[in-house]
Amino acid sequence: MTTLRLAHNHTICHCQSCERLNRSHVRQVIVVYLPRAIAALFGGFMIYHIVRWVVTGFPGLMRIGG
Repeated sequence: MTTLRLAHNHTICHCQSCERLNRSHVRQVIVVYLPRAIAALFGGFMIYHIVRWVVTGFPGLMRIGG
């Protein structure tokens, strides 16, 4: 019985510390990866627009190329 109670208490303790860890980890992920995701999306958007501008802005080059 004692072993079971000890194991139970340990599980509860572990769960609480794990929750605390997860909470800080989630915050860290948001702080670190959200700006990167936004930057990547924004960068991709800009590249797309530059490519579109190049393609539509220089039809002569397109004609020479193909």
